[in-house]
Amino acid sequence: MPQQQPAPNAQGRAFLFYLIVIFWLLTGPDSSGYVTDPDAHASRRERQDTALGILNSSSWGDFTPRLEGAGNTTSRKYLNITGFHEEDGFAWEDLKRFRDRCQLLSDNAKLVREGEDPGKIAVEPIWQNASGIVRGPWERRDVSAIRFPSDYNLTAIGPGVRWVGGPRREWSRNMTGSQGSLMVKLTDSGPKKEIDLVSPDGEIVPGGKARKIGAMLSLEDSEGSGTTHDIRLQGVHWVREGTILMTTTSPKFAGIFGLPHLAPSAGFFEPAKRLLNQTLWEAVEEHVKDTGDPFLSEYASSAEEDDDSWTALPSCEYIVYLQIHSVRPNTLGVLEVTPGSKGVAAVIEDIEGELEDPTGAPLPRIPPFQISGVMYSPDCATMMETKGPPKSTMSHHLLGFKEPMMYFYINIWFYGIALVLTGQLYLLKKQIQQSFTPSTLGRISFASLLIMGTVDGMTFTSMTALTLSSSRTFLACLATVFPCLVLALMESNFLSDIYKTQEPERRRRFQEQHANDPAPSTDPAPANQASRDTLPLPATTPGPRTPARPPSPPIIVPSDQDVGAAIEENTTNRRANTPARGSTPSNNNAPEYIDTPYSTILSRCILSGTAVIFLSIAASSWWKSVRTAYANLVLFAYLSFWVPQIHRNVMRNCRRALSWRFTIGQSVLRLLPIAYFYLHPTNIILCATDPTSFAVLAGWVWIQLWILGFQDVLGPRFGIPKSWTPEAWDYHPILREDNAESGGLPVGLVDAPGSPGLERVRSGDDKDKDKDKGRQQKTRITAIDCAICCEDIEVPIVKAGEEEDTGLSGVAGVLARRQYMVTPCRHIFHSQCLEGWMRFRLQCPICREELPPM
Repeated sequence: MPQQQPAPNAQGRAFLFYLIVIFWLLTGPDSSGYVTDPDAHASRRERQDTALGILNSSSWGDFTPRLEGAGNTTSRKYLNITGFHEEDGFAWEDLKRFRDRCQLLSDNAKLVREGEDPGKIAVEPIWQNASGIVRGPWERRDVSAIRFPSDYNLTAIGPGVRWVGGPRREWSRNMTGSQGSLMVKLTDSGPKKEIDLVSPDGEIVPGGKARKIGAMLSLEDSEGSGTTHDIRLQGVHWVREGTILMTTTSPKFAGIFGLPHLAPSAGFFEPAKRLLNQTLWEAVEEHVKDTGDPFLSEYASSAEEDDDSWTALPSCEYIVYLQIHSVRPNTLGVLEVTPGSKGVAAVIEDIEGELEDPTGAPLPRIPPFQISGVMYSPDCATMMETKGPPKSTMSHHLLGFKEPMMYFYINIWFYGIALVLTGQLYLLKKQIQQSFTPSTLGRISFASLLIMGTVDGMTFTSMTALTLSSSRTFLACLATVFPCLVLALMESNFLSDIYKTQEPERRRRFQEQHANDPAPSTDPAPANQASRDTLPLPATTPGPRTPARPPSPPIIVPSDQDVGAAIEENTTNRRANTPARGSTPSNNNAPEYIDTPYSTILSRCILSGTAVIFLSIAASSWWKSVRTAYANLVLFAYLSFWVPQIHRNVMRNCRRALSWRFTIGQSVLRLLPIAYFYLHPTNIILCATDPTSFAVLAGWVWIQLWILGFQDVLGPRFGIPKSWTPEAWDYHPILREDNAESGGLPVGLVDAPGSPGLERVRSGDDKDKDKDKGRQQKTRITAIDCAICCEDIEVPIVKAGEEEDTGLSGVAGVLARRQYMVTPCRHIFHSQCLEGWMRFRLQCPICREELPPM
């Protein structure tokens, strides 16, 4: 039947629907803006030209808004720049308070010392290049003004822009909490974009040396909304004073064009004005060269980013003031500095020159990069300040390191991870050399090593991606990728051997689970239906209740020369067809067992690891509490890799499957990278330390190691109810004379119940001697030869009729019974001898009967 074609009207409606969706995506608030309203484009271009002209012609004092407590209104002056109009309604009342806080932090950050002239003071040298990354806490400051989104007429402030949301919708980037954290990544343009003004007589002007600077600010609201916002900033860096002033730029706030009027004092105005005039006109020329359009979009987060979208989401604007702290002489190793000397400045100059253009020259100890700052939002009326002196002594404002040092520490960390992976590779190699037989491979938990292998595979994937992301860390990442790749391959092969060795165990477990499954229904068809649909059966056909006789095996008569071989073959086949003692009889009605291929398990692990990687990347933008809980939960699950091994030891009654060198070494090496991020305050990603969470994680691994130790010493099932575990052979039983007739005593001890035994001599006080003498009256120590080492074994045997505690059931008794092992075939050996034998063969050394695994 031919397929029915859709009607032409349906096709037209579908095409129109797709066209509307594409148009909405291209012009939505989160799009990059491929469609622009021509009238809005021309309006913003006109406002940009006006702002550039005002920036070029204005002077200090042209922007004096109404300040807090100021009663005179005649001295108010505003600028014809978006956001700086009086009718825009921004909270400029707290501008003076903002400048006062900036000055206070600057005075506290600069180390002032007495100069050679008693009437002058000198400031300790400051880092000249501000490129780096810092992180620290912030706290809210009180302001006098209060603003709400409904207080603004966005249509009048930014005409031609379609604002998303109503007038009462909460704005983005609004910090509602009392404290949080922030991270600032500064990018200093260096001398290539620098203005250096001097006085007419050639003297240095304070604040005369200015550079263009940009930053990425990650602002986190810990107690309020719990969200993190990434804000791009552009501004000016006054090099000699170490002062930085940056601002955001958007359709409702042309902050970069009015930034010189927000400077701390008049001395900072002229250098900032000349620098911004030069850099903004250069940005326009570059934009004209690339697109032919002189318009520099105000909607962009920075002045040099072009974004022609005609929709916008209202967000809080920010003015950020940062002050670089002076470098203390003792942090550089320069202790003897006389007043007025230039020793510290020369050392700082040498350090920065070597960091920017490395030549291999030796450097002193490089101190951390420290910055304090104030953030002010004139439209949302909020002010935040970094936490530290002089108000708080529990924090040190923002700490981090300069950009070259950041890559240096990243490379050092990668090399450290390479050493950790090499150590894991060495431990795995030694463990593979010890676990190469079916007996030893059967003891190891497949799940425990699978967890380690999955995490190592995720590490390899992440390191490979980082290798291709940055040229500065290429060699260090490459040095990490190689041992990680070898480790992942070796773990994969080792897991494959374990999986193949444990296949009979999985098959037997499957058969035991389906042993009691009901048989499928075999009701015969009704007689009338059988007579109607089929022909009558022959007379020789057995009835429905007479089972068909199985075919007899062929009888092969061997030749005279091969009679012995035939007898041995028949005996072997009979043993193979006879079910083992204690085994579950097979159920022909049970479903067929199909083992999952190892490649399928490996693929699932790869997909799961990839999903965790992407989920972890997405978690970096979650709320702090949720992000912290997620990280702790994932690490707790990862550090539980010994739990499956503990469970397997209990189920198989195995005391120890892995060497202590491998167990302890892997635990320590896998905790080291976690300890670095949880305990080191200036780690490479500058994440907040959490010693409490790390103590919990390390304690959890420590508990697992203690449990493995107890299993090794006291036995895997010590203190566990028998109903919780399947039946397993106890190689260290309590031997009693009462079991002699039932065959409970090992071979060699049955004929010696009346032997005098061996007297155990112990030293101690009279109380211990009396207690020991009482135990000896209930037990006797009998010596028997070990068939492996031919040495005597001292075996304690409970005398007949004794039912009281003889000391063999407690901890001391468990340790005493650990000296010997009894096989199901009633042979006794030294524990160390039989364990070494069972590493290679699960057969009794005397009678060659199969032995259950330990």
